[in-house]
Amino acid sequence: MRKLRLGRASRKLTAMATIAFALSWLRMAHGGEPDNVEQVFSSTPMPCAEEATRLMNRQMFRMMPDQILNGMQQASRTDLTPGSPKYDKARAIVTEALVSEEKANGPLFKYTSSQIFRDVASTWGADEKSYYSSFFASPSGMLYLTDILDGATCKGWLKSLNSPPFSTFIGEDKARWEALMANLNGGEERFLIRLRQLPKEERKRFESGYKKLDRVFDAALMQAVSQQDAVLKARIEKALQAHAAEILKIINSP
Repeated sequence: MRKLRLGRASRKLTAMATIAFALSWLRMAHGGEPDNVEQVFSSTPMPCAEEATRLMNRQMFRMMPDQILNGMQQASRTDLTPGSPKYDKARAIVTEALVSEEKANGPLFKYTSSQIFRDVASTWGADEKSYYSSFFASPSGMLYLTDILDGATCKGWLKSLNSPPFSTFIGEDKARWEALMANLNGGEERFLIRLRQLPKEERKRFESGYKKLDRVFDAALMQAVSQQDAVLKARIEKALQAHAAEILKIINSP
């Protein structure tokens, strides 16, 4: 069996909570092995992942007007340059329509980290779910949740959210993003200490679970970004109906 390369792993592993808290919480919340992995993702506190998902929702809303205008430009085969006066005018109308829709019917984007994790788990077969239910109920599995899923994976998500196709964070969101990144500093040291404190059999169990899950969740956030369900599409179309003619007139103007 391949040895866990702690040099590589520890560089990517970070943490938000102490292992003592995590283990005591798991015993209190579950009273033993959880019923299923979906329950774990729904009930385990993962503050970094949850905040990263909130930032993702805000980033998705910010980029939506540009995606809409890009689609309208391709459909009408017109020249519409981002930053041009007519682009900015059309974008302002689209943005206001989306803002009005949210005021009337709630957020367009309301993903949660537990939802994204459950979506990943939904692709697993019965044997995989049984294995991971047992793994996440163990001290080594909880270390994975707190120091990898809510640490290294979350850090990768945060970096993605501040890179194309998203715009870089500004204002309040920039401050929140920077605070999250700062909180992840020192994760390598914390992880190694916690790993070494585990009994030998738990360290081996961590190695096995880590190998199976390595990078499984890394792309989960961006996969969520690329998937727009029918309800979301219907809401956006409805929001733009009253403004479509005006937007097209701006786009087709000289």
